Amino acid sequence: MVLEQSFSIYTIYLRGELETHALSEVKDRCCHIVLDNKTILFAIIHDQPELHGILKRIRDIGIEIISLEQVKS
Repeated sequence: MVLEQSFSIYTIYLRGELETHALSEVKDRCCHIVLDNKTILFAIIHDQPELHGILKRIRDIGIEIISLEQVKS
């Protein structure tokens, strides 16, 4: 029997450059690109507490969140 895990994919747009080590605790579920002094973070999120944890980490390192979009639920 195979159990499917539910997850959502989010795109988080940030002002400024996010350093590679800044989200090291979620690096296996996130990737990012930097374009025109903005960071676009792609994240696979399994539940709301995980999403809020990532957003809190971004806030704690002082990066401004421009927008957050749920791509897949």
